[in-house]
Amino acid sequence: MIFSGTIQRLLYLVLLLSSFSQQGFAQSKSSFVWNILPHSSIMIYGCSNVNTFGCSSTGAFKSRPIEGVAGKGNVNLKGSIAIAINQLDCKNKMLNRDLRKTLKAEEYPTLTINFINLERMPLLNTNSDIVCGTVQIELAGKRKNFSLRYVLTKTKEGLLLEGGRTFTFSDFDLKPPHKIGGLVKVKDKFDVNFALHLSFDFFS
Repeated sequence: MIFSGTIQRLLYLVLLLSSFSQQGFAQSKSSFVWNILPHSSIMIYGCSNVNTFGCSSTGAFKSRPIEGVAGKGNVNLKGSIAIAINQLDCKNKMLNRDLRKTLKAEEYPTLTINFINLERMPLLNTNSDIVCGTVQIELAGKRKNFSLRYVLTKTKEGLLLEGGRTFTFSDFDLKPPHKIGGLVKVKDKFDVNFALHLSFDFFS
């Protein structure tokens, strides 16, 4: 009976350690590389006193892999995605022209998102995870850091990284476009969202 009880306790201990190992898989890794796949997309949404509009681009971007290294209290990131302003399609020629003029596309032709950090290592032992972080937006000759919330979801090819935030044109010293003698005015706020499809590697 004593022997049987000892075996049971040992089996319980093995199962407990195995459970802890699985739960801590993501945290035990100290670095990773996320490669941004071509069918990723960036979207800009805005509204006027008349209607709403959306401008998007899929695949027409340049990117650097997102490299993450665990630090003290957060995860430092290097990597970026940049899209030509002229590649953003609003499905309306006049709106395309107004948006490019507003964002000073001739002088500053790209919108760039630089990934700065995450508050912690993402947990990938579940189907999805929400983690906060910081990005740097380069737009119209200005660079500013912003915090946002990421949603990470497992996919067949790797991961889907989604994020976004509401900005104002004045964040970048820009004035919202207007037309028809000022009767139609675009509101100062606009949203930038991204959906990045990733392949990834983790390193201990």
